[in-house]
Amino acid sequence: MIGAEGRLLASLTESNATGVEQRIVELIRSGAIPPGSRLPSVRTIARHLKISTGAVAEAWKGLRDAGFIETRRRGGTFVVTQAPGRSQRLPLGGWMSVDLAQGTADPALQPSVREALLAGLKNRNLNDPHKESITEALLDAIKKEWPFPAQSWSSHGGGTEGALLALEAAAPRGSLIALEDPTSPRIVDSLQLLGLQAIGIPCDTEGPLPERLQAALKQKPAAFMYQTRAQLPLGHTLTKQRIADLAEVVRRAPYRLNVVEDDNTGPIALNPDVSMGRLLPDRVIHIRSYCKTFGIDLHTSIVAGAADLVERAQLLRSHNVGMTSRILQDAVAYLLTDEKSQSTLQEARKRYANRRLALTNVLKTQGSRINNKDGVVIWLEVPDEQSALINLAAHGVTVAPGSRCLVAPARKQHVRIATSRLPDDPELVAHLGELIAMAVSGKQRPEFD
Repeated sequence: MIGAEGRLLASLTESNATGVEQRIVELIRSGAIPPGSRLPSVRTIARHLKISTGAVAEAWKGLRDAGFIETRRRGGTFVVTQAPGRSQRLPLGGWMSVDLAQGTADPALQPSVREALLAGLKNRNLNDPHKESITEALLDAIKKEWPFPAQSWSSHGGGTEGALLALEAAAPRGSLIALEDPTSPRIVDSLQLLGLQAIGIPCDTEGPLPERLQAALKQKPAAFMYQTRAQLPLGHTLTKQRIADLAEVVRRAPYRLNVVEDDNTGPIALNPDVSMGRLLPDRVIHIRSYCKTFGIDLHTSIVAGAADLVERAQLLRSHNVGMTSRILQDAVAYLLTDEKSQSTLQEARKRYANRRLALTNVLKTQGSRINNKDGVVIWLEVPDEQSALINLAAHGVTVAPGSRCLVAPARKQHVRIATSRLPDDPELVAHLGELIAMAVSGKQRPEFD
């Protein structure tokens, strides 16, 4: 293929909707695609990039919504005569007002809980004094998507509470645990609270390294804890082979080594949840939080797995007098089965992924190496953590120190950048990426009117 269309296709190498959209914006802004140019058909671009026509159509929708292109009836798709300026402004307070440190969920991407709470009020056992560790409706809803057939089930407060109880059930106070490294700061912070000491198990892009877990067994940790998917801060999901390899190390341990699995991201993760539970049903306790997915007011997590561990966790909860409200449990069950709520969740999953990918792509063009494939954070290597934090703060950007994720000292330094609340405007994200790249390298702030 020759001519303008051939040159345009030759400049496209992206493999997803966000990448195509951002590349077309770059070409329009640079003048490589002049105003008034007719673009190749969706089918032509999809065939050239070997992606679905739906992905290209999604990119075209984003470009139309932003005012870059227009589709004329039976006339094709054209670049508008005048490329638009920024489609949105930063909130009052600039980047300082955008959460780039905590990774909190975006309420705008969560389904409405109004109908869910009304559904919860219909529980026939409402106000029954008998404690119910998990309601029938919630159990029916989660069994269909749980990664293994658990021996026992219980509901708890948010994901942090569930993780604390599970860890305490699996590892007696004062004992050692083998813990993926790096890991979520909330897990690191929990160790002192529970009187535990951790042995760091380094990770690669598939999860904790089996040979390092094997070596750690010489110190006889009571439990092994890791995140199953959308790992914070590395963004990986364990592969089936890595799960099998780790399970074999645990199985061959000369004593009972408990396994604590943490799915804190929950259903907004791109990848399905995974577990050793099918291979080691008597060793695994698995936690899933729904706080990021449905909001902190529903404050519900599920703890399931080996019967003795789940029951011990339940006993540890307020001396076995605590119970999650049946209203909240059935509200979560409603959201997990309601068609409209699931549609909202599907859109949220896509938007979160696009936000992470948008900033990742910008930072990669600035020379950064980023391996995050899922989740709502980016793990960015920097020459010096403290200098990066100070320089970014001077430019009105607050990110999190990577050192808070570490179990053991690391040779390389990082910062953790939350992407869950990023604006969807490509130009604003491009500005942020350039600002971050310059700040961490000690250069001057880029101009942005």
